[in-house]
This record gives sequence, structure tokens and C-alpha cells, in this order.
Amino acid sequence: MGYQLLSDTVVLLDHKAAVDKIYSNYKFYDDSVVSASLKSQLFRIVSPYDRKNTVSDDVGQDVNRRRSKKKKVVEVFDETTEKVRSNHSEFLKLSNLPAPTEECDNRTALEFVDGFNRDDRYDRSKTYNGANNTQFVVLAEFASQSFLIPPNCRFFNSEVSNLANLLAPDDRFDFVVLDPPWWNKYIRRTKAVNSKISYQMLDNNSIGNIPLGDYVHENTIVA
Repeated sequence: MGYQLLSDTVVLLDHKAAVDKIYSNYKFYDDSVVSASLKSQLFRIVSPYDRKNTVSDDVGQDVNRRRSKKKKVVEVFDETTEKVRSNHSEFLKLSNLPAPTEECDNRTALEFVDGFNRDDRYDRSKTYNGANNTQFVVLAEFASQSFLIPPNCRFFNSEVSNLANLLAPDDRFDFVVLDPPWWNKYIRRTKAVNSKISYQMLDNNSIGNIPLGDYVHENTIVA
């Protein structure tokens, strides 16, 4: 995993840099492919997702101020959450991220993800499992789409509720990126247009029942 040490307590994990390094340092099984990289649009996130980046009028600013005041009253954090919140604030100060503007916001990334979610060529209800045991990057075809499989890895494309059926009892992860399929209005609206697109949502109880704790060790990083 690519990373940048910002301070004694803050480390910036750079997913794009790590993946790009794999696809540029290893040879491809198909020698007609020289290198590959993740689309930069997907990582153009310059402000929190729920921030109204394009609101610039006085009314919008007043609404944001009222929301901020309300949050200050109701937000009470436990010790662990407060520590994470403090480290995140330190990260924002050290990372020198550009201030969001109408010309520099999350729109590019959101449009990219929206296009991906609306693509119904890929049947997300099917399960694809496999492994690449070679020293090469493999270009594979599933459901009429191309996928890059890194060297020396296993992969699972399945409902997260099937996790226990896909992993061995002694499997442990060093690094876990946790992005559960929360129940939300946007996905419900998207699926109302076409039931085949986007992901299947899970309620909080179903997400809480995922046995993630069975597949981590004492030094596992969960992000």
C-alpha cells in the first residue's frame, strides 16, 4: 500500500499510487499491454461527500450555518471516535488539500461513479471467484467487461453476506477497506429506473452481522 507519513500519528494511504505501482512494475501476461493505471477522476475528491460544494448564495450559506450549529449540539463521540476525528482534522491541516470551488469540486468523481453505477452490462448478482497464481498481471473478461487481476492474488465478486462461505477459517487480512452497501435514497432512486444497475443494499442489522472480526489479526488496519 502506498503511503505518506504526515506526522507521528497521521499517515496518508494512497490507494491509486499503490495500484499504479503494481500495474507498472509487473509485466502483463498479454505482452501487448505495457502498463495500466486507475482513472484519476475516481480520486478527485476535494471535499467531504455531503458538502454542498456548488452552493455559493447567501441562502445556501445560511442553511449550512444552521446545520453546523445543530450538529454542534447533538454530536457526542466516544473516546475512539473522538481520537479518529482529531487525527482526521490533523490530516486535513497537513495534507494541503485545495479549497472546494465551483471549478474544483467533487463533480468529476461523482459523474464517473454515476456512470459506472448506471452501466447494466455487468450482472452484479452473479458470483465470480478465482485466483491469479502467476507473476504477471492478467487481463480477464467477465460479463462482457475487462478486469485487471494483480499477480499472486485471489478475488471474490459476491454479496458481502457470503463472506464466510468464500474464505477459509484461517484467512486473515492485513488491510481492510470497509465500504458497506448502506441503504440510501440515491441507490433506491437509481434502482427504480433499472433494477439491474448499482449494488444491492443492506440494512444496518445485516451489515452488523458480517463476521469481519473473524478475519482480522491484532495488526490489521481497517479503513
